[in-house]
Amino acid sequence: MQTAVAVWYAISALYTLTLPFWMGGMVSTIMTQTFQRQEQLNPNVTPPPAEFIQTMTSFMYGVLWVSALFGAIICALFIAGALRRWTWAFYAVLVLLGLSAVSGPLNLVNIFDSRAFGAMAGYSAPTGFYVAGLILWIPATALFAWMLIAAIKRGPWAMTRPAS
Repeated sequence: MQTAVAVWYAISALYTLTLPFWMGGMVSTIMTQTFQRQEQLNPNVTPPPAEFIQTMTSFMYGVLWVSALFGAIICALFIAGALRRWTWAFYAVLVLLGLSAVSGPLNLVNIFDSRAFGAMAGYSAPTGFYVAGLILWIPATALFAWMLIAAIKRGPWAMTRPAS
């Protein structure tokens, strides 16, 4: 189980570190759409200069990289926690995998209607992100179920409970 969690979070770290490469163009598109939407909602307000939009796009791209690095550090912490059998790491991973189990149905809805949840924000992610999320949801949910059953039967990391 520890190896499966470590491998899962190694894959997650690699995926997290590749996101800024794929989402660079999307960040630019989202920023442009956001400013255009603000112009449509407030026609009497002077639109910001193009340099401001470019600066905000660069800033958000930097935030994306910082977030990816932070996510990779968290993944590395969970890898260490799994290999060292830290109890707190077991429960943290269990909670995060449980929360990710909810994402499968949401990704399925977004595959068929990508504007279902993105309409609130004014933009939506490409369908490929939802398909990748749905594919990754299957092993994450299986790992969650395995860890939950192991926690109930044998305790954290499926270690034998001491006799009472």
